[in-house]
Amino acid sequence: MKRISITFSLLFIGLISGWWLNMQFKPTYISKPLPEEKTIAPQSVEPPIVSSEKSFDPEQAFIEIMGSSGFALGNDYLQLREQLNVRQQNRLDAQLLAYADLLFANRKKEVGTVEKLRGLLLNEVTDKAILRKIASILKEEKRYNDSISTLIELNHWSQYPSEFQEINALINEIVNLNIKMLNDRRDLSSLEAFYNYLVDTFPSNYQYRWEYAKFSQQQQNYDQALFLLDELRYVPEYSEQVDQLTENISFHLANSSHKFDSVELSKFGESYFVKAILNDQEPVRLLIDTGASMTIISPELAYSLGFLEGEPEKILRFQTANGEVSAPVIRLNSLSVGDFSVDELAVGILSVSNNPRIHGLLGMNFLKHYKFFIDQQNMILELTPRL
Repeated sequence: MKRISITFSLLFIGLISGWWLNMQFKPTYISKPLPEEKTIAPQSVEPPIVSSEKSFDPEQAFIEIMGSSGFALGNDYLQLREQLNVRQQNRLDAQLLAYADLLFANRKKEVGTVEKLRGLLLNEVTDKAILRKIASILKEEKRYNDSISTLIELNHWSQYPSEFQEINALINEIVNLNIKMLNDRRDLSSLEAFYNYLVDTFPSNYQYRWEYAKFSQQQQNYDQALFLLDELRYVPEYSEQVDQLTENISFHLANSSHKFDSVELSKFGESYFVKAILNDQEPVRLLIDTGASMTIISPELAYSLGFLEGEPEKILRFQTANGEVSAPVIRLNSLSVGDFSVDELAVGILSVSNNPRIHGLLGMNFLKHYKFFIDQQNMILELTPRL
């Protein structure tokens, strides 16, 4: 009995110990809230205005845009265009260009056509055609500066050499028209301002710089002319012309106390001719020859003017391309070139050319009475009496 009691006591103690140990080493679980799920709201995408090719009416769409924008296109047109496919965009642009054609066709009847066309400038696709129309209208209205500016704007859209060449040809045409208009008006101040504009706007166009230099020289603005010529001196196709004009300017600066008058020249081959009047008779054409000591006229001319009726004053030896020859010398009552005249001038009677257009040579026995300069650029002979 005692043994049974001891056994139950030990069993009870084992159960109590097991329970106690189980409670000491049991894992503890802490309840944490789950993170809140983030939801993405679906974005609303507006359906395009045009749902199909067949339902798109480009004429009606263009009219609606024009009406809603007060007949001045802008963002409304671009926004509509972005919602179209390529074919629909092309059809809409065609309506825009058709409207531009209509404005251009009625430019004589309607006012403000240029401003209306400028309201259509939106993108590269259409701007090329519209800018050409604007430049053409401005040219017709003789608003040449504005027309040139428009063509420069058009040039920004050019992609191929042929396009650049075509636009530059149009610019040159308008430049020449404006220069002619200002010359005809004798508006020299506006002409100078226009040349200055050309040089600043087209720094690589040497022709404009050259024309400006010649204009400055004609206006006796020698400092400006020399400044313009300085860069051209190193351009091969202008070097010879630059040297000639620089020589002209240097001559005038060295003779600044003299007032020069001009006589018009003509050119035949590489020779320069001047009209001269012998003994107050009909004018003849004499080749200017600074290497000839004496003025020469042909026997045919002397005979037709009656200069060979009497005895010659004397016979002299002349050096020609064919060697030395003897020829008679007569004395003219007068020989005049423009307003410049020399009396009692000795003239040799000698053939100088087989060309009947050459009546003789104007030599140094006439020219030595004057300070002179042959302006090859402006085709004039500048003369002033020696003091």
